[in-house]
Amino acid sequence: MKKTIPLLFIILLFIFSSFCFALNSSIWYKFPIPEYSYSHAYLSSGRILDWVLHGKNSELNVGGAVVYDLFCQKEKSTVYYNGVISGVWNRVEREHNNETYKTDRKSLKNSNRFGATRYFDLINVWGNGKFDIIAQNEGECSNELQLEVGAGLGRIIRCTSVNKAIQLLQEFDIRLDEKLILGVADLIDKISVYKKQYRDTWQEVFYQEIAEMIEKPEQGLKVRRILTSIIYVTFSRSRGWEVKIGYMNSFFYLADQPRGYVTIQAEYVLPWGLNKQINLGTRCNRKLDDESYSIYINAEFDIEHKYTWGSYIRLFASKEFNTNGERGNADYGVRIGSKKNIFDKLVSSLILDIYKSSYSSDPYFNLSLVLKYYLW
Repeated sequence: MKKTIPLLFIILLFIFSSFCFALNSSIWYKFPIPEYSYSHAYLSSGRILDWVLHGKNSELNVGGAVVYDLFCQKEKSTVYYNGVISGVWNRVEREHNNETYKTDRKSLKNSNRFGATRYFDLINVWGNGKFDIIAQNEGECSNELQLEVGAGLGRIIRCTSVNKAIQLLQEFDIRLDEKLILGVADLIDKISVYKKQYRDTWQEVFYQEIAEMIEKPEQGLKVRRILTSIIYVTFSRSRGWEVKIGYMNSFFYLADQPRGYVTIQAEYVLPWGLNKQINLGTRCNRKLDDESYSIYINAEFDIEHKYTWGSYIRLFASKEFNTNGERGNADYGVRIGSKKNIFDKLVSSLILDIYKSSYSSDPYFNLSLVLKYYLW
């Protein structure tokens, strides 16, 4: 197990670097920064099946959640927000001296993630945060606020307009011509102009113009359905790189306020062909109270089998150094997942996690099934 995960990590990195300039990948770099925004709200089963095996121990989690996502990308800025209200019932079975012990726990959590970045050519300034409120049975309600600010170089851009144009043409079985893709993407990117100019009738005018551009003037309603339906959102496409340095600190949940952390992050994302995506990232947190620090790395490969079905594999590892409690080994693992739109607004995800924690000699095996129903 210890040798398998690092070996897989090296093999995937080699594959990524060998094919990073695959056919058709260049089209994602020929379109300027699209200005768009979206907001989604959905009901989630949490993990309707969440089964964890750890040595002779097992764990079962059942719960549900209400989730709201907001994202806005403009030429000089990006803003995001994610809010989750979730409830979980957890049962843990442990075996000790041939005796089996069961523990049941219930928890309610309000989790909020938010952030904004302002770009000045190559340089940017940014801020992220999270605020959690957690209530558990037989325990006090706890709050945690974590804030992080800093500056960086580079920019990662979501290529939503180009992605939607490709989806649209393939749904109509139209040959993928680069000029046509970029033309449709440019029109999609002007949606805010149509909203201001036509007000109440912008949808009819906007989607009809796209239908005429692809020479399907009688299919305006189908064009609208394809470009607005949740069923066509499996994976996003992004391109670019970022290197960031910042300061992070947490509040409320500790008796003695720590001095915080200096953080260094790097991320590189690459669309591969028309239906694949590569994400590479690393992060280092240096604690200011002592000489301890931690390093995290991850690599992910996404592939769309269809626009309603996609799969991914993610490798991850982390290690702490110079800590008070000795943790000589690293945490590492692999996640394999698949997302499928069952119908209209219902999405299912099947996830398998295999990971090794430095706190235990036994690996963890976690199989989970998640259902999401989009309200909008």
